[in-house]
Amino acid sequence: MTYFRKAKIVEDHFHFARYACNVVNEIRIEVQKNLPDKERKYFKHSRKLLLCHKNKLKTEVQLDELEYILINYSENLHIAYREKEELLDIIHSKEADDIRKQQFSEWIKRNLESNIPQLRDCDKTYQHWAIEIKNSLEVSYSNGSIEGFNNKIKTLKRVTFGTHKFIFVLYF
Repeated sequence: MTYFRKAKIVEDHFHFARYACNVVNEIRIEVQKNLPDKERKYFKHSRKLLLCHKNKLKTEVQLDELEYILINYSENLHIAYREKEELLDIIHSKEADDIRKQQFSEWIKRNLESNIPQLRDCDKTYQHWAIEIKNSLEVSYSNGSIEGFNNKIKTLKRVTFGTHKFIFVLYF
């Protein structure tokens, strides 16, 4: 910070949104454990529906299936899913920065008062990183592409392990 006095530390959107998705997944697994075998298998395949942003669901069948799961299985799952969706809406909103920061603060406050322990734990983490998260709401930067390149390189290295005389060339 000596050289860049006005620099702000930001948290990548993916990394803090992942915590809210993890809460939904933890509750899904908790609910799944209490189901009979046939329903457990069905519910296990619903993971992608619950973790995907609702705007990215393409068919009416997917939306109907999601609604069925949220209504019929667990109130905690329904609440956690709704809160995850609201956080993603805040992140992707085109509103002014101040409004998004205020929405995020209200989101944290509401979930700290929740009866769901996973949501409270998630919000304690968000409180710890509140400044960095609020700074990230001001910018649209993401290091996702860099992380994608690193993942491809690591995967390629892992797949080619043991290959005789492999020449590694990376094109960008």
